[in-house]
Amino acid sequence: MSRSARRCRKFGRARKEQAVKQTRKFIVVIAGLCGFVGLGWQAARAQVNTRVLLSSGAGVPNHPGFTFGPFYDLAMNTGKQIVFRTTLQSPRTDSPAIVRSEGVTFSVVAFGGLVSPVPREVYDTFSAPSINDAGSVAFAATFKEGATTAAVVEVEGDQSRLVAANGSAGASDGGPAFKEFSAPVIGSDGEVLFAARMEGSGSGLYLWTPQGIHQVPLPQGFHLGPQDILQPLFSSNNEAVFVRRGTPLQVASEQLFRAVAIKNFQQLNTPPAPAETVQVLPARPEQEPVQLLLVLLEGGNAQTAVLAGDPTQPVIAKRSPGMDSSASVSFSEIQGQAAGPNSGSVIFAGQPAQHEDGFGIFCFCQGEVVRLTSQEDFSMLVHNLNGRPIVSLAGDAQHVAAFIAPVGTQPDSNAIFVSYIP
Repeated sequence: MSRSARRCRKFGRARKEQAVKQTRKFIVVIAGLCGFVGLGWQAARAQVNTRVLLSSGAGVPNHPGFTFGPFYDLAMNTGKQIVFRTTLQSPRTDSPAIVRSEGVTFSVVAFGGLVSPVPREVYDTFSAPSINDAGSVAFAATFKEGATTAAVVEVEGDQSRLVAANGSAGASDGGPAFKEFSAPVIGSDGEVLFAARMEGSGSGLYLWTPQGIHQVPLPQGFHLGPQDILQPLFSSNNEAVFVRRGTPLQVASEQLFRAVAIKNFQQLNTPPAPAETVQVLPARPEQEPVQLLLVLLEGGNAQTAVLAGDPTQPVIAKRSPGMDSSASVSFSEIQGQAAGPNSGSVIFAGQPAQHEDGFGIFCFCQGEVVRLTSQEDFSMLVHNLNGRPIVSLAGDAQHVAAFIAPVGTQPDSNAIFVSYIP
C-alpha cells in the first residue's frame, strides 16, 4: 500500500472516530430500562426508557460552524419522525430554522436566508411546524423583501410548495386576499389546514388540496371577529383543535384536557362509586370558558365541531387497582398533552401535587390515570426543571412521547427528551 493510501485510510479512521464521539455527545442515556417506582399508581408497563435526543448547543449536521439554539414547538407523526422550530447559531449570525429528525438523523428543512418557493423571496421567520405520516412538513413563514411578506409552505422530501401567500385570493373561487396566516396543520394526504386574516376585514379557516383552496365552514355559534385569527392548540393524525389567538394557552390546554378526560370518564361502562374515584384536576369556577374548535380531516374535506372543557367541573378518575387510598393523583396543572393509544385517551405531562420529585408522563386511559414513566427516568431532569414547566409535548399515539425541557444553568438552554413506552 502506498504512503498516500495509508495516510488517507488513517485520516478516514480518525474522521470516523471523531464522528462517533460527536454522535455520543448528542445521545445521552439518562436512565436505562427501569422497574416502576410509583407514588401509589399502577404501572402500565414494566419498563420505560427515557433519554436525551438532542441538546441545544450541539453541532448542526451538514452545517459546519453552526450549533442548535433553543428548541420549540415539537410535532411527531406515527412513524416517530419529529419536527421542531429552533435557531442555527454561529459567532456571526443566528438563523431561525425548521428541523426534521428520524431517530438521531437530523436535517434542516428550512432556515432564515434560504431561497423560498415564493419568487425572489428568502425565508425570515417561521411558525410552529406540522408533520404528517409521510414525513411532509408544513409551516407559515415571513419574508423581508418584496410585496409578499407571509406565506404557508409545504415541504415534501426535498421539494417545497407554496400553499398560500398574502396578497393572493383567499379561495379558489375568489374573495378577499390573504393578509396574515396562522401556523398550519398538515393532513395524511398532504392537505394543509390553516387560519388566515383577510385584507380589509374578516378571517376564517381554510383547507388547501391539489384542487385548490376553499374556506371551511365554522360550526353554528362559533364566530370570529374582524381582528380574530385562529391558531392550532393541538394536532394529531388528522385531528386538530384551534383557539382564538390571544387566548391564554395554558388555560386553553387545560380545558382541552378537561373536555377529553371528562368524556373518557363518562364513557365507562360501569360508573364507579364515589369512594372508588380520585380527583385529577380541581374545578376552576373563576376561569372563563374557552371555545375550542375541533377539526377532523378526511378525504380532502374538513369537518368542524365545538368542544367544551367546562372549568366548573373537576376531572375525576377511577382509582386504579392496588392504589393506596391515601395516594394523591391530583395535578395543579397539565404541562403538555398528546393523543393516547386508544380513542379518547390522552398522554400528558405533569407533576402531582405535593410531590416535588414526581414529574412524569401519564395516561388518562379508560377512566384511570396511569403513570407511564418511573421517577428514575427524570431523576436528573427534575433538578433542572426546578419549578419550570416543560415547553412542548408530542407523541406518536402509540409507544413514544417526546418533550422539550430546560437543562443546565443558561436561561434558554433546553433539550429534547424521548420516552419509550414498551
